[in-house]
Amino acid sequence: MKFIQANCIPFSERSKLPSLVANKVREQKWDSTWRNELTLNRDVGDYEDAINRGVRGRYYHIKVSNNHKDKIARNCVAYVERIKNLRNGVIRFLEFVELKWKGIRTIGVSIPPKSSRYLDAFHINNSNPTIANLGLNPFITDWQGYVQDYQIVGSGDYEVDYVVFSEDFSPARAKFLLHLDKQIQDSTIELITA
Repeated sequence: MKFIQANCIPFSERSKLPSLVANKVREQKWDSTWRNELTLNRDVGDYEDAINRGVRGRYYHIKVSNNHKDKIARNCVAYVERIKNLRNGVIRFLEFVELKWKGIRTIGVSIPPKSSRYLDAFHINNSNPTIANLGLNPFITDWQGYVQDYQIVGSGDYEVDYVVFSEDFSPARAKFLLHLDKQIQDSTIELITA
């Protein structure tokens, strides 16, 4: 503690200190949800039915939020770390390949303070409803092996671990439960742990 920088608030009565602190917090409009972190989450309706390259399907998204009050999360890149088949316990660790962000072709994105961006978690084609294609960025991958590695084949329940790295924040990790069904409308993805 070689240096200390403080903006001291003078007070004369120790008994009034709690109310003085509470007033300063209100005055500064401090919000307990502001944190120096990114979080991954999703709502039930975070998907879109779309046609991509002539193929109709459903695209499921994960919301990546920057919880800092004024710092931009720069160069955010996302990956799948592992997939666990809950029926047989088989775990697959994937080679890191960048995932795609909703609606754009770049590898990384910036997320402004107190806002979010959507990540393409996976998509299912109407013609093959029991195959989930994890959200690889097709604009940067040129090896068919990745496409096969980044598929989940067969109806059932799977744990999928996602991670987002940023220049300015610690890695943000979350585990999601993917239920893959024979009908697209019955397939779901929900947050298990952040």
